[in-house]
Amino acid sequence: MAQTKEKLSPRELVLERIGFGGGDAFSWNKMQWYVAFANRDLTRLTPGDLLNLQEEIRAIAWQAFRSNRTNEPPTLSQIVQLKEAVHRVLYDLLRTTEATYGPVAVTLRVTNWEDFDDEGKWSTTTVRPIGGFEVTGRESKLYQDELMAHMFSLLWRWGLWLKQCPKCWTIFLQFRRHAKYCSRKCQSIAFMRNKRASERGESKSLQIRKKAGAKPKLKEKSHG
Repeated sequence: MAQTKEKLSPRELVLERIGFGGGDAFSWNKMQWYVAFANRDLTRLTPGDLLNLQEEIRAIAWQAFRSNRTNEPPTLSQIVQLKEAVHRVLYDLLRTTEATYGPVAVTLRVTNWEDFDDEGKWSTTTVRPIGGFEVTGRESKLYQDELMAHMFSLLWRWGLWLKQCPKCWTIFLQFRRHAKYCSRKCQSIAFMRNKRASERGESKSLQIRKKAGAKPKLKEKSHG
């Protein structure tokens, strides 16, 4: 039975608001959050916008790493640094097809897992991760390190869907595999501009053809 909104924790309500559900089906929404964040103008944040962003960052860190830290939410300065790091990675990935961040200390947990065949006989032993991974280290940049590690885990799947709009140069995540522009507005502007350029070219070509096919005018001889 699905949880009702009354039973969701404050963090879970924030995650629901930004489309960060559980499972792989929501991974596009998660990658899109980082892309939108990279394009966001933080100089125009209202106090309410800042509070929402702080709650979102804390909720994402909690979902990705189950971090129960009770320290203060990220400051505006820390959020600005996070945005710059996100934008730099996405831009580098588009420009050079490579991007790096770090160094970051990451703790991985694994366990030996015994797989059995249909008859219940021991078959093989494999290593499986336990509870994902944990980012540790720089306390002053822990939110940044956690979210950057989370974004890199999403880029494994969605990196090839990142594009830069040829009209406004905004970084965007393709909503369709062959989408070229970041929005219908940019697509429409580009379409109209190309159409007018094409019409001007056709008009000029027609004028040239008319001039080439026109008969030369002969001057009449005057009889004096």
